[in-house]
Amino acid sequence: MLRSDCTLLSHLTLLFTLAALALGLAVPPAVAQSADDEHVVYDSSHFDALEYRMIGPYRGGRSTAVTGIAG
Repeated sequence: MLRSDCTLLSHLTLLFTLAALALGLAVPPAVAQSADDEHVVYDSSHFDALEYRMIGPYRGGRSTAVTGIAG
């Protein structure tokens, strides 16, 4: 690459970086929860059929009882 090509590439990179930064700062931050949602009452009958069940590894992450071909 010629020196002028590198300079142009550096200027374009800087321009795009500054444009992305300006766009990111211009967009207002998203609000996770608004104050209006504080007093929402949920119908507990929707959750009556739910039951807890363990679906993860019950050996604490150890796999000592695994069978099969190694490799």
